[in-house]
Amino acid sequence: MEKYLRKCLDSVILQTFTNLDIILINDGSIDTSLEIAKEYLQKDSRIFLINKPNGGLSSARNIGLEFIKTLALREVIEKNFATNKKVFSRKKAFSFDEDLVEIPLTFIKTHFNLISPRFVETDLIDSSSLILQEMPQDCYIHFLDSDDSFELNCIYNCIKPLLQENYDVIWHNFSYITESTGLSFPERCPIKPLDTKVWNNGKEYFSQTKSKYTPWVWKGMFLAKKLNVYTLRFQFGIDYEDCDFGTILLLFSQKIYFKNFIGINYLVRESSLSHFSKKEEFPKRMSIYLEELRDNFESYFNLKIYYGAYSYAKIIETFYHLIQLPNIDKEQKAILFKQIKEFFILAIQYFYIFYPKHSKKSLNNDPKNIKAIFKKIKTIRKFTLLFPFYMLIAFARCFRNSLARRMKRILELLKR
Repeated sequence: MEKYLRKCLDSVILQTFTNLDIILINDGSIDTSLEIAKEYLQKDSRIFLINKPNGGLSSARNIGLEFIKTLALREVIEKNFATNKKVFSRKKAFSFDEDLVEIPLTFIKTHFNLISPRFVETDLIDSSSLILQEMPQDCYIHFLDSDDSFELNCIYNCIKPLLQENYDVIWHNFSYITESTGLSFPERCPIKPLDTKVWNNGKEYFSQTKSKYTPWVWKGMFLAKKLNVYTLRFQFGIDYEDCDFGTILLLFSQKIYFKNFIGINYLVRESSLSHFSKKEEFPKRMSIYLEELRDNFESYFNLKIYYGAYSYAKIIETFYHLIQLPNIDKEQKAILFKQIKEFFILAIQYFYIFYPKHSKKSLNNDPKNIKAIFKKIKTIRKFTLLFPFYMLIAFARCFRNSLARRMKRILELLKR
């Protein structure tokens, strides 16, 4: 990330809207990223730096949430424990249970160390099973990955609609930038006309959108207290963690505002964790949950295909757990069942089609026991009899996508 980090951080500290609390997480980097982060820590007093062991995107975002300004954990540590302030936590994530438990000061002292003002180190890989503070009422959050960058008016353009009306979510567009060519092109707008749109609640959004999935994390800004509704955090140990997070966040939001301006430049890298090619070589560094499986797979590509299937299955489990709770109404259940169906088809594609196609090993190589999760999914009444039908859809979509790619190549050749 060292190659991209300065551009990323410059785009943050040079925002035209300046009233920012900038939380920077070093997720166990092995290059010079931490040194660059320390340099910017000294350069800008709005930056708060956390250094933690490698745990992946979910764990980095989760620990960042616990250090939002005004939250007790940050205050206790910044005062080097010389305060009577107590830290309270929800009992578990992905729950409507609002009961709080006190986090012992001894636990905080054991796992957090104040290195210098605004610089904290922790040995926790993921905090979401241990610390779940209630989010503040009056702040908005915007995530940014370290290889991407803001347009300089991004935060101002997000804040501007809030001067007129309170929204739970401010949604903007973004540009893809391909690293190999430097070419930029905007993401397809989720609505038409391509200007502004307001949904009164999440149910209204899902009833109108044509998108099959809702991966949403850095595509805009959201009111922090919305995470308190379901003690929402990023699911640790999966890829595509923005899919269940985005779906649940929007489902429980009351006012969603979309403005068609470019807020983020999203860099597409061949070597990134989300845009991997059919390469055989494993990266020097992977998230800890992928490192544990390295020896089970002959290539990085096969590992990512397999783990994609596992991640989709875990997202289905998350949605199905939510459906079972009495707090969910009929419309919300229907939305979640539709999401389960789409992710079920994706999981089938990855596990029963892509994985056997590209792996020299059989489906018996199943270290995360995906087949057991599938058995549990198939006990859902709506999926018991329709499993063959969803298998057929999965194969049909694979064929359609393959045909579309071939036609695109043919057209490119004809243009030459």
